[in-house]
Amino acid sequence: MLKLTADIIGIMSEHQQISEKVELVTKNIIDYKKESDLAALEKLKDLCIKENMTIEMAKMYRNIGMYHFYTNNFDNATISMELAIDLLRRESGTKLLAEYYSELGLIYFYNHEYLYSRRYYEEAEELLTQESDIDKHIVYLHYFRYGMLLNSMQEYSHSKLKLEKALLFAADEKDTALIIMNFGILSKKQKDMKTALRYYSKALWLVGDKDMKIKGIVYNNIAEVYKILGQYEKALSYMDRAFKCITDDNLSRLFVFFNTYTEIKILKGEREAVLDKFLQLLGRVKEFHLYRALIIEGISNMIVIGSEDESILERLETAIIKLIEENAFGHDEFVRELKACLENIRLFLKDSKMI
Repeated sequence: MLKLTADIIGIMSEHQQISEKVELVTKNIIDYKKESDLAALEKLKDLCIKENMTIEMAKMYRNIGMYHFYTNNFDNATISMELAIDLLRRESGTKLLAEYYSELGLIYFYNHEYLYSRRYYEEAEELLTQESDIDKHIVYLHYFRYGMLLNSMQEYSHSKLKLEKALLFAADEKDTALIIMNFGILSKKQKDMKTALRYYSKALWLVGDKDMKIKGIVYNNIAEVYKILGQYEKALSYMDRAFKCITDDNLSRLFVFFNTYTEIKILKGEREAVLDKFLQLLGRVKEFHLYRALIIEGISNMIVIGSEDESILERLETAIIKLIEENAFGHDEFVRELKACLENIRLFLKDSKMI
């Protein structure tokens, strides 16, 4: 599939062409994650503004918002999504508005702003009840996401109702597996580990090898249960399976899995092994701007884990110096954050009279 670039956008003029390119980007926005992609998105948005194409402008603000969401810049994602929604309100674009409200709710959810997230999910749901021909997948995603939010807010019975509603709109076994897995998460949150494992097993059976991303998430959740039960070796065996499901285009999930792995290893008293795994993880990262926040969070956690272990801190210090050297140009904010981590390590070393 031809991907849109800033050069291609520069030769557009006709409204129909512009509209078609906006639709192309909208359908494939998840593929736009590189720093250079933002320039192309901004250029197409500016062209929509120049041609006074309001709906296309709204779609491009949404696309830019989702670009920022996929690159973990939630503040910029929120700003762009709110601009898209403001344009649609003026145009009475009910169908798109329901979708965008739900996506803004998702962004607030990932930024742990649950009250704002709920507000926009409620706005989306009100519009969904007014429209009968909204795409089934959009409705599925809305109820699925709303169910996850309510789970995080510990409203378990309400969460299950939303997930059951999502189940009515599931398009295939992968969609169904995600819902079943979340039933398992609800059971785990309510300390019913046996039921949780039963749901996870069913989710694994449904997804098979159709979607390794979902399969990896289920394995990680199974490991969480065995960690809680104190069966650490069994938990680690499922973590091994989870890690094997991750490809280099989905490394953000690897950072999530690493957190579970870390908790298990710390409980086993194996701190050095955690650093080994973290350095392996860093070695797989190529697009640092995509994972900047996750890397800094991981380094900060490693500093705490190794705060009383000179060898861990010195190995981490060496790794950070290498990261700074590799990102010296064009990544000023990332480098500043890395230097702050480096300073913290050296303070720990100094306070412990290690240097």
